[in-house]
Amino acid sequence: MRDEIVESLFVKKPSMRRPLIREAFGGRAGRPQKREQGQSLVELTIALFILVLLLAGIVTIGRALLVRSELKNAAEEGIVYGTSFPKDYAHICARITNNLDPRIVSGTTSVVISVIGTPPASFTCPAPNTFAATFPTAAVCSGETMQISITNDFKITMPLIGAVIGRTNNLIPISVINSGIILRPPCS
Repeated sequence: MRDEIVESLFVKKPSMRRPLIREAFGGRAGRPQKREQGQSLVELTIALFILVLLLAGIVTIGRALLVRSELKNAAEEGIVYGTSFPKDYAHICARITNNLDPRIVSGTTSVVISVIGTPPASFTCPAPNTFAATFPTAAVCSGETMQISITNDFKITMPLIGAVIGRTNNLIPISVINSGIILRPPCS
């Protein structure tokens, strides 16, 4: 009796396996029917669509972070030069625009240089390769704060995201602000 129980637990007879397989597959063993093959194709299509959307979103977020980093580096370069030469707006603007790689930062970019002091002064850099005839001549001296703000209209390449976020033109403004203490000239 004991041997029969042990044998039935560990030894599987081929005739015992087939009914279990047939029950698991709805009474048939082998290939799926044509109807189920179509269902698999629909499931694959939906899964691939979702994966492509996720991949496009990851690429778009990566591009946005790269543009933000490029804007931050340009603002830092402008602050480094601007805190030493606060009245030389032309060269501050040139330093900023020369540090913006056109392969990374595209679209409309605006640069605003502000001196937070008494009286406050603000200047918007002209478009690259153009000459601005007037620069502010506000009295700036050491100890005041210079602030550079750069804004870029980032174009979204991910499909359908413009409709989701409510923007019809697929542009998102990315802004960075950097500030520093003016080192010279001394206040009189």
